[in-house]
Amino acid sequence: MLPCPFCGGKRLCIEHRIDPVREGQVDHVWWLRCETCGADPYACDSEEELVEAWNRRANDDVRGENKSLERR
Repeated sequence: MLPCPFCGGKRLCIEHRIDPVREGQVDHVWWLRCETCGADPYACDSEEELVEAWNRRANDDVRGENKSLERR
């Protein structure tokens, strides 16, 4: 997991919540929160989707590879 994109914090907490939707059905929601600054920008349907969203950065290309800016 990458550090928090907002504060650089490394203390991250993943939560799995089960919310009742209708009788006999539940909704599974995964949340990730930075314990340093409290950022929790994502709620996803699976832990894998959550981690992928958290690790995505503005300088990633469409394949999800990080293209760091190089100084010349």
